[in-house]
Amino acid sequence: MGKTNKTLLIVFVALLVLYGLNRLLSGRGDSNFNSELIKIDTAAVSAVNIFIKQPEEAEITLKREGADWIVSNGQLSVKAQSAAVEELLAAISLIKTNQIAATQADSWADYGVDEEHGTQVTVYSNDKEVESFVVGKFSFNPQTQTAVSYLRINGENEVYAIDGMQAMSLNKSFEGYRNLELLKMKRDMVVTSFSCELPDTTLLFSKTGGPWLLNSKTPLDSMDVENYLNTLRNLPGATFADDFDETRAEKFQYARLTLEGNNIPAPFVVDCYRDTSRQRPFILHSSHNRDAWFDSDTSGVYRQLFLNLRTLVEL
Repeated sequence: MGKTNKTLLIVFVALLVLYGLNRLLSGRGDSNFNSELIKIDTAAVSAVNIFIKQPEEAEITLKREGADWIVSNGQLSVKAQSAAVEELLAAISLIKTNQIAATQADSWADYGVDEEHGTQVTVYSNDKEVESFVVGKFSFNPQTQTAVSYLRINGENEVYAIDGMQAMSLNKSFEGYRNLELLKMKRDMVVTSFSCELPDTTLLFSKTGGPWLLNSKTPLDSMDVENYLNTLRNLPGATFADDFDETRAEKFQYARLTLEGNNIPAPFVVDCYRDTSRQRPFILHSSHNRDAWFDSDTSGVYRQLFLNLRTLVEL
């Protein structure tokens, strides 16, 4: 072999070594490196425990009960919104990495995956722990429009870089798993009549081909009525009234709104209760979401439902 060829061979080998070192240090060159960090069968998950440390400590437990999920914060247990739980399980099952950010325990705090700062997530199947990991710091790069978070598997030293947007689902608050819907109508649902029982009067609204009528005789501005109804098609509650004693609700009955129409199998009913001892005195409860009770002041959801309705008839 000529001198020139030997020199080229040495340079080539050196480049291969440098390339291999770079791959190894970046966490992508090890043949045992596995980009798929978490492996779960979402259909087999029976419970998830999430212990959030920042900005304040909070523990959330999600437990499957038949076809439903129950979410608990240690003081209150309620039915969870299935879409929120599905989002969480999907986010966990898709966690992957392409880089090891650190390999030593003394670096955990730098990435927020230590015991004092990280969010601890434990996944169970048939009451048996199948995955346990800590999610740490989140950062976003506005120039590249990319986000990164850091994750550590319990029992391991390595800190992994993962998709930051995906990790955000793991830090959802207790309220984030609850159903905030007060009213929600499907696209084909058309309200053709509704009534409002107020403390001083009952208003009946109907439409049978012509304009909207009040109490079957007084024509109304149909556009105003339709605009009012459109605000109710997807109306969330603002804050939960978990401290309201629903067994005493009848004592505080104040108003009721009932909506009926085409493709609406059962009327939508929203009951309003008034308790003047509360900071937000109006309590709202609907047939659409029987598990939740919401409160409101005169500028919140109560206004959209009842005060705005009064303006239609200029009472």
